[in-house]
Amino acid sequence: MNEACKGYNNHRDFEFEGNIYLFGYTFLCNVGACVSEMRSYISTFSDKAHTASMGIDMKLLLCKGRMLNCHRLLKDLEQHGEKQLDEFGFKYGGQPITTALMLSNLIRENVKLLKSLLDDVCHLLLKAGNDFFERYYLNQKKQVAEAPLEVEFHYWKLNTVDVTLDVLREKQALVTAEVLKKGVLKYDSRPTARELKMVRLDILTDLLPKGYPLPDDFDCTCAKFKRISSWDGLILNLNYSMLGKYLFMNDSHLTASDVQHLVQLDIKLQLINKEMLTLMFEKAHAPAPQLPQGADKYWQRLKEEGFVDANCQPLPGVTRKQMMYIADLFSEKLGMTKSKWKYFEELWHINNLAQEKWQCQQTGTLPERYKDIDAVFSD
Repeated sequence: MNEACKGYNNHRDFEFEGNIYLFGYTFLCNVGACVSEMRSYISTFSDKAHTASMGIDMKLLLCKGRMLNCHRLLKDLEQHGEKQLDEFGFKYGGQPITTALMLSNLIRENVKLLKSLLDDVCHLLLKAGNDFFERYYLNQKKQVAEAPLEVEFHYWKLNTVDVTLDVLREKQALVTAEVLKKGVLKYDSRPTARELKMVRLDILTDLLPKGYPLPDDFDCTCAKFKRISSWDGLILNLNYSMLGKYLFMNDSHLTASDVQHLVQLDIKLQLINKEMLTLMFEKAHAPAPQLPQGADKYWQRLKEEGFVDANCQPLPGVTRKQMMYIADLFSEKLGMTKSKWKYFEELWHINNLAQEKWQCQQTGTLPERYKDIDAVFSD
């Protein structure tokens, strides 16, 4: 199919060491098969259940170069006309010249028809809505078994001492990084400078195991990943229509393993999201710890500065170091001494804030935006 899309640039692409009749007949059969597939594809495209890509190189199909190649192929065929084919190095293999010319005419007509059908497919794809690409992705997802991943996740929970939101965020970062390192998004276009500026690798590395290796160009991969994903608080979701479009447009390049890895990432993230929502629900319906009088104004300032949400939960971009620094200043301001870490660890479902402070003291470092946090508690 892809070879039919490419076409041939000049008559020398037709040169063949052997029987011109056999070569022409083989080429005609291939073009005829493509024409048949294209007709079938167009007839089912409007069907809501239609989710096939037919193995077409969509980027090649939609590019202007493909149109030029088809035009060149037709032009080359027409230029041959009544010329003796042996001028181009072909052998007749015992077939009369009229047979070769008739075969050439058949090829020309089939190529014209294929070009017309490819144009129709191109037109359909340009009008395809997000629902088409979402259906395409969901069809790919059906091919991947979810049960083994569910069992794997439950085993992970059993072997984790305390499954908190903080631990789940780390798990979320790890499973995402593991898949992205496999190069599953390598066929997407390179990100712009603006997209790269929006990538925060420091937040990711804070959540990954210490010393976890990342490729040098991992910021580019993360920028590509942002195109097919979105955040809802701590919940990380994949955009099925955008992911489906990526898979569809690169179907002829992606391997079965590439597609499987992306679908498995989606399933793993959904399992993590479900666990996060359960913890959030339990927290929302649990008696809230009480802070001493005067805490409200500090919470309000933290919200205005973009550190916490309406429920006083850290926003996705807030690091553990920043949480520790906020808790430390908060407790100092309100005179909390005995159980200052416990309150914030229970409120935010995280552990070992005291250990985080010790590490900062050992390294002599302060968290990003520490001056903004200082300003929150300046009075």
